[in-house]
Amino acid sequence: MASKSNGKSSWGGARKGAGRPKGSGKTLSNVANKLDLYDGNTGQKVDFHAWETVVRQPGRSYIYMPTLAPSRELWQGTREQLIRKARWLYNNHGFARRIVNGIARYTAGATGLWPIPRTEDAEWNRTVADSFFQNNCTEPFAFDVAAQLNFASAQMQVMRQVICDGEFFWQPVLSKTGRGMVRFLSAEKVKNSNKPGLDQSKWSDGVMLGDYGRPMKYRVITDADGIEFEDVSASELYCVSRMHRWGYVRQPSWLAGAANKIQDVGEIQNYLQQSYKMAAQVAFVIYSPEAGQIGLGTQLRKTAGLGLGGEGQPTGPQQITTDMLYAQSGVPQLKPGERMEAFKSEQPGSTFAPLMDALTRDIAWSADVSPELLWNIANIGGANTRYVIADGQTFFEELQNNVLITQFCRPYYKFWLWSEIEAGRIPARDDWWRHEWGTPRKPTVDFGRDTAMLIQLAEKSILADDTIAGLLGYDLEHQDRSKIERRIMRERMIEDAEKQYGVDLDYNDLFGTEQIKVAEVNKGEDPTSAPVTEDEEDAPAETKEGAMSFAALNRL
Repeated sequence: MASKSNGKSSWGGARKGAGRPKGSGKTLSNVANKLDLYDGNTGQKVDFHAWETVVRQPGRSYIYMPTLAPSRELWQGTREQLIRKARWLYNNHGFARRIVNGIARYTAGATGLWPIPRTEDAEWNRTVADSFFQNNCTEPFAFDVAAQLNFASAQMQVMRQVICDGEFFWQPVLSKTGRGMVRFLSAEKVKNSNKPGLDQSKWSDGVMLGDYGRPMKYRVITDADGIEFEDVSASELYCVSRMHRWGYVRQPSWLAGAANKIQDVGEIQNYLQQSYKMAAQVAFVIYSPEAGQIGLGTQLRKTAGLGLGGEGQPTGPQQITTDMLYAQSGVPQLKPGERMEAFKSEQPGSTFAPLMDALTRDIAWSADVSPELLWNIANIGGANTRYVIADGQTFFEELQNNVLITQFCRPYYKFWLWSEIEAGRIPARDDWWRHEWGTPRKPTVDFGRDTAMLIQLAEKSILADDTIAGLLGYDLEHQDRSKIERRIMRERMIEDAEKQYGVDLDYNDLFGTEQIKVAEVNKGEDPTSAPVTEDEEDAPAETKEGAMSFAALNRL
């Protein structure tokens, strides 16, 4: 027998894993090893993270984001694939179309934004405004080199392209007579060339950047194969986009974050539609204990008569189809244990509506717009509706100011106006560039109530008249001029009618009372010498607010 001296066994030596392991207490290093905690600077394992969200946890999918470099985060292949998917969704799904067209419609409005010259010369301002409208907002061939859009309709199309593709490009060009025009380019036209052996080390997705990340040149593809190109200076080719993240060379489609869910909604609806179509073809269901056995199904038979053979001899009970059952009377012969019921589809289930609501809300917020404003505003109440509209209006004003005006409207207006000045069609001024932009009427659910509130603010001199006109989508100076011209034209019509028919006509009887007194101006008299009525004599002096806002005074 083996010796057991000292109370220890000598058989086989020490057993592996026996006894208490050294350093058995849990250490921070052991925890770090299990949780895969690393220092982002050194790459070494660390003991803990103060935010558990950065720790990989069981039960949650792994988020793979290997780089924080913006240029590597969105590269040319990713951007082009996003454009392909966004355009397919726009072509095939109502959700995508509503996002693109809805945001564009609220931003640009039905008539687009329009420039309001604000120099010190009112007559010069009027000449420029009229000339801009006639040359840019009427016939497309005078504005667009492709003769597809005018300045007003182009604004909504620019926003559609930006939302769907992420970007839209335009280039100012001159016509043969020296008038300003536009050449439009969609986002897929600007990218790196596929030409073999071409050194494009200084180019990133069709853009040559300067030392501080400023675009210096754009590479415009000129053929269908993506090989031939022309390089255009960034000072001659403008990119319209909304910044997704600082450092991105190009911008992704606005549908990028919602594309998968839009596709899911479309597929669910297609499956449900197929279910309805299949269910509509089934009128009755016969439940039988023999259903699992082949060839033992129940048949529908007529009991009132027999089928006739070739010689008019009875052949036994005749099998009938469902349409025959509807066309004439028939009674199914059921076997013991069988029953017949009208088929009723159980689709969609009780979870369908909540699922669709959750998906559509996520889709809408991926585009930065309230789902009520995009889909359905009927069930949220008056106060909530105004809150939703106010939230949406803030977003649309951001797009108007930071995207549409800054990147398209203002640069084109200045280019066109300077071209007219250089051609001698409009006289030069030192402050030629001063202008503002008129915007469409703000969305509202109660135009009468909101307008009445604005009128009260004007009567209390809290808001100026031109500010209120701007909120309603009007240019106050244009409206005043139109009222004066209309009054003068009407009075001349009355004078001509009185001479032609030999009768006396009263203006107020025909057109009602107006507050603008221009009859004396029409007759060449001093309007200040017109008699003053008692109401006017007792009325308080009108507080004269600033005629306009010079918010854009220092913007060139």
